[in-house]
Amino acid sequence: MLSATIDSTYVREWADLLVRWLHVIAGIAWIGASFYFILLDNHLEAPKRAEDAEAGVGGELWEVHGGGFYHVQKYRVAPRTLPDHLAWFKWEAYTTWLSGFALLCIVYFSNARAYLIDRSVADLTVPEAIAISVGLLIAAWLVYDMLCRMLGRWPKLLALALFGFIALSAYAAGRLFAPRAMFIEVGSMIGTMMVGNVFFVIIPGHWELIRANPKIFCGYSDITALQGAILAFAAYVPALNLLIPVVGTAAMVRVVDLALRPVQPAAR
Repeated sequence: MLSATIDSTYVREWADLLVRWLHVIAGIAWIGASFYFILLDNHLEAPKRAEDAEAGVGGELWEVHGGGFYHVQKYRVAPRTLPDHLAWFKWEAYTTWLSGFALLCIVYFSNARAYLIDRSVADLTVPEAIAISVGLLIAAWLVYDMLCRMLGRWPKLLALALFGFIALSAYAAGRLFAPRAMFIEVGSMIGTMMVGNVFFVIIPGHWELIRANPKIFCGYSDITALQGAILAFAAYVPALNLLIPVVGTAAMVRVVDLALRPVQPAAR
C-alpha cells in the first residue's frame, strides 16, 4: 500500500512538472505570436517595387533574426490565388488551454481536499467542488459570448462589463474554494474565454472567409474585412495584472455575414 502511494505521488509530481512546462511554453508562444503580429502591422512600409504594388502588396517589412534575413509582405486585399499551404496560428492557444486544464486536473482535482476545498470557506464534497469548478469554466465562455454579442458594437462598454464579470467571478470563487484555488479558477475562466473565442469564433470565421475568397465586396476582400473587424473591436482589459485581449464576437459574426452575402450591383 505504501509503495502504491509513493508511486502515485511520484507519477503525479512528474506529470505536474512536465505539463506545467508545456503550459508555460505554449502560453509564451501564443501571446508572443499575438504581439509579433501587432509589431508587424505597426511597422509595415509601402512596397518599394512597383510590381509588388501592382500585385496588391500593401506593406512590407525586412527583418533580421537568428543570422537570417526575412522579407514579409502583407496584401491590401488578397493574392490573386491563395497558396496551397497557409500557416495557422491556433495550436498555441489550444495547447495552452489543454495543458492548463490537464494541470488543473493533476494538481487540484486529483487532490481536491488539500488544494481545492477549504472547509472554513465552503463545506463542499470533492465531486461538488470539481463540478462547480468545471461549471464555472463553461459559464465563463457562455457569459463572455453573450456579452460580446450584446455589446460588441461598444468596445469600451464591453470591456467594462467583462471586467465586472471577472470581478464578480473572483468574489464568488473566493466564497467557494480555497484561496489559492480561487486565483487559479479565475485565471482558468479568463483563459477559457480567450481560447473559446479562438475555437468557436475566429478560426471558423477564417475558414468561412477563405472558402468565399477571392470574392470582393465594397472594394475590400473578405480577409481584409475580417482583420478590420478584429482591429476595430479589440480591447485590452487590465485585470489581475494581465492584459486580456477581448475580441467582439458580435463583430466577427457580422463580418462573416457580410462576407458571405451576395454583392449587390451598384445603382446606375
